[in-house]
Amino acid sequence: MAARLYQVGGSAGWTSMGDVDYQDWAANKKFHVGDTLVFHHNYRFHDVKQVTRQDFKSCNVASPIASYYNHHGYDSLTLNRLGHSTSYLLSLITAKLDKRLISWSHQKLQVRLLRL
Repeated sequence: MAARLYQVGGSAGWTSMGDVDYQDWAANKKFHVGDTLVFHHNYRFHDVKQVTRQDFKSCNVASPIASYYNHHGYDSLTLNRLGHSTSYLLSLITAKLDKRLISWSHQKLQVRLLRL
């Protein structure tokens, strides 16, 4: 099976604007090892972080497994982790207020890889 390229969120991209539900977007997709996820976003506000399941549930990006950010708003992730059937991806917009980080918006995507 040939690897596929997926633009996360379709034409809306990876954004907190609008009503994009990334879990709904991913629900009818069949992701395989070798497929690539492409994240189009406003690089001044968004990034992509791969996190653990626990950090995904709590929206914690303090200790990501990997960060994808290239200052162009076009990040990609090739799904190549054999033995790990699920990838968890987050983006948080944060603001520093009185020495505290306040999160006010986020995107979340859980990707399950199918076995060959």
